This record gives sequence, structure tokens and C-alpha cells, in this order.
Amino acid sequence: MASELDICNAGLSHVSAYGIQSLDERTKEARECKRLYPIARDAMLESHDWAIARKRVALALLSDTYSGWDYAYAWPADCIMPRKIYDEGECAGSEKIKFEFGVSAALNRRVILTNQEDAELIYTAKVTDANLYTTMMIDALSFRLASDLALPLRSDSKLQASMKNQFIGMISAAQASVANAEEKPPETKSDFHKARD
Repeated sequence: MASELDICNAGLSHVSAYGIQSLDERTKEARECKRLYPIARDAMLESHDWAIARKRVALALLSDTYSGWDYAYAWPADCIMPRKIYDEGECAGSEKIKFEFGVSAALNRRVILTNQEDAELIYTAKVTDANLYTTMMIDALSFRLASDLALPLRSDSKLQASMKNQFIGMISAAQASVANAEEKPPETKSDFHKARD
């Protein structure tokens, strides 16, 4: 699979910029990749509930109180985007457990608010190992990075818009591919099993 450096070089090639041998090179391309890659990566992860980045953890209860909510929990350190509060009794058609996320009253930390006692959060975690990404995720990420690199390296807003459109198309295709892979077909008996019944 691709490395962080491979993805950066793909992004650079999309905007016709020079490739790099290391993110620590003393070149403008390396400096911009080192600065912009983590932002592009996290934006890609935030864009979808990727199975490779899905985590479920018991949340740490805070003593803070918030109007309208029974419990306040600490935001997990590696959380990119909260997705839902885990409900062991969840079934088709049941209401999801309500929650809200925001910042503390002191504006110094992010919090998860819910009425669920002993809440467990399902969220998208910050996954930095590019070896875990699918090929389509890697392609999409390279175009997201290219859209970020277009202005500082090429001073070309049209190129930036073109790369952003490529990213949107690629990320949609990657999301659909993952959704199809996770979809469970309805349980039906084969003709063989029907004949045996």
C-alpha cells in the first residue's frame, strides 16, 4: 500500500509540482506537504464513517453540568468525528440515542453531551497509518492534498477548484465502495435449501 510520502508525491504530481524524497527536505514542496497533509488526511477521515477508522469506547464522565443534558463526557483524544452513542438494544426503526458535541463552558476542551448513563461513543478515530487506507481512499486523499497544494505551489485557483472537484468525485466513489462492502444481503434460502425443506 501507499505511504504518507507516496500520497504526498501523488498530490504533487496532480498539480505538476516536483516530487520529494522526504517530508523533511528543505524544499517548498516538502514544507507544504508536511504542513498540509495532516489537515487533508483528517478532513478525509471526517468526511465518512470509515470502517477502518471506526472505534467504540466508554466515555470518561465529567463533573460539568449542561442545561438539557444529564451527563457530560470527555472527548476521546483520537476522535476526529463522533458518529453515535452505542445502544446495545438498537434495532431497525428504533430511535438513536441523542447526543450533542461542543466545547466546555470554559472553552478549553471539547465535550460529548447525552442523557445516556455510562455512554459508549462510536466515532471516527485519527488513523495515521496510510497502510490501513483503501486504494480509493488513498486516491481521494491525494486529490484533496492537491487542492490544498495548488495555491501555495502553483498560485492557480482554477487548478485548486479542479483538484477539489476531483476529490469530491473520488471521495464519493470511495464512500460508495465501502458502503457496498459493508452491506449485508438479506437472508434468503437458496433454491437448494428450499428444495430440502
